[in-house]
Amino acid sequence: MAHPQIDLHRALEALGERLDAAGAPPFEVAVCGGAALILQGLADRKTGDVDVLGQLVRRTDGVGELHKWSRLPDLLRAEVQRVAQDLGLDSKAAPWFNLGPAGLLDCPLPEGMVGRLHPMRFGKSLVLHLLDRQDLLVFKVWACTDRAAKPQHFEDLQQLRPSAQELEAAGRAALAFSPWPLNHERIQELLTRLGHGDVALRIPRPA
Repeated sequence: MAHPQIDLHRALEALGERLDAAGAPPFEVAVCGGAALILQGLADRKTGDVDVLGQLVRRTDGVGELHKWSRLPDLLRAEVQRVAQDLGLDSKAAPWFNLGPAGLLDCPLPEGMVGRLHPMRFGKSLVLHLLDRQDLLVFKVWACTDRAAKPQHFEDLQQLRPSAQELEAAGRAALAFSPWPLNHERIQELLTRLGHGDVALRIPRPA
């Protein structure tokens, strides 16, 4: 179901304030998609939701790991719903702060991705860890290979202005990351549209 566009900063600030007022424990979550692009100034557009991959957990040695949530914790989910009511969002629509891409944590994520996350704090109780541009490129290349991909994915790639070298690295990583075998021809078609059709020839075909 489509999400209405939201004022991203306003919604997240409101969520952080509500969580603080409720005495919530810190929620640290990894975020991909349009929200990660917009909050880092990598894309000039609107979005209708915040795509949460999962929870960032710190090991005793300080290294971060991503843990998959099957559903948002009760307190977080309740405050997300209250923010939606405050902002006049459709309560019947999919939540504006959701776990839509959580299944991607079952895939082999780009190497070093967790170490490249960029934290952004909203109050004391909410920290969004935004995917780095390098990893967003991988996710967007992968998303664009779907025949049913939304035009926004390609437009985001255009705004990221990747170099040929970056596209080659993203294409290779997308092939390894995908939860299903990618069609190499679709990657070549995508890179051709971006003006780098020759790059696809350097990306090995899946065995």
